[in-house]
Amino acid sequence: MKSSRLKYQPDTNFKLIAIVSNETIARLSWVLNKTLRTELNFTEELKLYNEKLETPQRFSVYSHTNLQGKCVYRLIENKSDLGFLSQRNANVDFIFQCFDCTDEKISELLNEIKHAEDVNFATIIDQPESALVQKLMI
Repeated sequence: MKSSRLKYQPDTNFKLIAIVSNETIARLSWVLNKTLRTELNFTEELKLYNEKLETPQRFSVYSHTNLQGKCVYRLIENKSDLGFLSQRNANVDFIFQCFDCTDEKISELLNEIKHAEDVNFATIIDQPESALVQKLMI
């Protein structure tokens, strides 16, 4: 009997932008606040538990909620002392997560981020790996 494997693709309400920058997350959040006219503030540490590691991986998270436009943004570190949030995107320093934004808004954000001071590179992550999506579905 032939078997087949079902690939689960969760329905996400967010888009991801990969950002390369030599700055710290605090400095980059300040730059993005100035560029995007947002208020990204430190809100939490994303803690991921991996059975192969003794201690959890910790990634700083800066968040902004725009109540008028109903967009929520999160700037998340991709690198910690114990590894990467997205191993496939190991060359990326930060992930900018945008909830409930239209494709037009994402394109506008990407363009502004690309031209922001201290941003070396930015692009949309079109098909994030399922492990990354599961980590960010909180």
